[in-house]
Amino acid sequence: MSVATAVDYASDCLFKSGGDITPLNNDVQILLSRSLHRLAMAKDELQLNCSDEKQRCEIDKMIVLLTLRCLLGVGDDSLAYECLNSNGLISALGKIYLNEMSLLTMCSEGDSQSLRNVALMSSLAEEKKMRQTSRSLNCLCAQLLSSTLSFAVDIGDCKIFLGDIQKKTIQSSTCAKDCLDVYSEIDQLVKNHKNAGTERKDGSFYSTMDLDWFAKDSNNRAVEYELLGDTQTAATLFAVALNLLPLCGKEMQQYKHPMNAAYQQITAKMSGDSLIWNLLESH
Repeated sequence: MSVATAVDYASDCLFKSGGDITPLNNDVQILLSRSLHRLAMAKDELQLNCSDEKQRCEIDKMIVLLTLRCLLGVGDDSLAYECLNSNGLISALGKIYLNEMSLLTMCSEGDSQSLRNVALMSSLAEEKKMRQTSRSLNCLCAQLLSSTLSFAVDIGDCKIFLGDIQKKTIQSSTCAKDCLDVYSEIDQLVKNHKNAGTERKDGSFYSTMDLDWFAKDSNNRAVEYELLGDTQTAATLFAVALNLLPLCGKEMQQYKHPMNAAYQQITAKMSGDSLIWNLLESH
């Protein structure tokens, strides 16, 4: 509870500053840093002294979410990124979401509070110029939504759509693998949607605008990687673009033949790499 109070105090200081996203003063930063230490101690004590499984899950959830909020309050991008990706915070957030979705499925109502929190914290990290942290949280949001075949998260005043999250993640990619991981998720979701024969509805699938953006971006990136000599990545991105094309708008579909020709040309250079051919569906 003392940590929750500290987080509220830090938020209040930020509010009084008029929303100016600048590093909090030293006293507040020290308070939040100490709070992180208290949360670590509370986590250890919880494992030793709490035998009630339900209560332990609830307290553990609070500790995880407060840890994320404290890290954003401290504002150290490297520290937050390390805690998320090396110290298990990403896994803990994912576990909370899956547990929530399991309960929501049983009662058939409600939305995931933890996912809303992660989405909001991602936006806050972006505002505070914590680029690595923001990207990690965006990746997590996209992965969690993809895992439950969801395409939007309601954060109260508005909805955040999966397509928008994935666009941000692609644009902030720093290497080919980061970009390919996102397009692999998109490609799989589109295939699942086709196989299920689901009608396109707002919030239940990608919009035509999203699909056009993904197809154009993956094609353009493929051209860039081909020019750089990375034919494997180029061929994969060309294949993704072609898989998306049948669901795109008419303006985008008019590029089908040159896109397919470019794909055929690059795969010919690769002398029959079967892995790449498997990514391309018949058109």
